Amino acid sequence: NARLVPEGIVLTLSDLFASNAVDPLPEAEASLRRLVDLVGERSGNRIAIEGYTDSSGPSEYNLDLSEKRAQAVKSFLEQAALTTASIEAAGRGEALPVAPNNTAAGRQQNRRVEVKILDPKVQPAEG
Repeated sequence: NARLVPEGIVLTLSDLFASNAVDPLPEAEASLRRLVDLVGERSGNRIAIEGYTDSSGPSEYNLDLSEKRAQAVKSFLEQAALTTASIEAAGRGEALPVAPNNTAAGRQQNRRVEVKILDPKVQPAEG
């Protein structure tokens, strides 16, 4: 899923991780390769990666897990030898769910990574 925002493009990848996993699923490789292609087309842009979890488990654990997921995607992009200006990664834990956590499908959607490809001409909002 991709959407345009004033700062650039936000891609939501919710098919990358199994529950409690920090390594992408084998079937996620195609999504990650498409991400590499898209980011590579926009070299020089800032990339911000945010990891999220479902609400299963303690909040502190989920925050750590989301950070490791964001770092896994960052590592994948860096291993693809992308020449982007900068890649930042952060975990957001169970904050900002996009679906209810009371179903398996909802939890899978919440186990996501959002990749923001930020236009270098647009300054980040303060706050």
